[in-house]
Amino acid sequence: MSYPLKRGEMIAREDDNGIVVLKWRDVRDVRMLSTKHAPIMISTSDSTHRGRPPKQKPLAILAYNNGKSGIDRSDQMASYATTIRKSIKWYRKLALHLLLGTSIVNAHIVYQRATNKKIEIRKFRELLVAEWLSPENATHRNKTRNVFHKLEIRRNQQGKPIRRMCALCYQKRRQTAERQEAKKNVKKTTTYCFNCPKYPQMCLECFNAHHTT
Repeated sequence: MSYPLKRGEMIAREDDNGIVVLKWRDVRDVRMLSTKHAPIMISTSDSTHRGRPPKQKPLAILAYNNGKSGIDRSDQMASYATTIRKSIKWYRKLALHLLLGTSIVNAHIVYQRATNKKIEIRKFRELLVAEWLSPENATHRNKTRNVFHKLEIRRNQQGKPIRRMCALCYQKRRQTAERQEAKKNVKKTTTYCFNCPKYPQMCLECFNAHHTT
């Protein structure tokens, strides 16, 4: 639609299937497709500041702005004290934005509703960092790191090796097969991890994969 418009004007067409194509001129041209909204202008109350008259906007534009307001608010909150820095690697920026931006904003909202307290997003970030670096959490991490896992040979009372199926191989097969079917062709081994809960039988491949994740 190349029809020239002045600011605030709209032009629209609707076909027999109810699909509306419209162009509305604001600061720049805005084009939209809609199967739900009629091509009509609606008065808004967001331009009454300082005695300005109500502004006319297409119904589809108003519905879009109302639906996207939560996303805009989330992006605004995530931008405060952002950890994003300039980088040519886009996936780093995306990961930091999602993990340290959006997730913290969501946690901030849940925290306020759960505690019925108002707290600034910057203060909430400081509380998170303080909790992660607290002595209790540091002690727990050190205890976890100090556990030394190694494979040992399981033996019976006579000192002979006990050969059993690998517990982790069996778990993987159980995700796609029934119990009896999963037991077939499962790798058997004589080794197990003494420091893992319930001392599971493990083959070397599963042991390495389990303790490096």
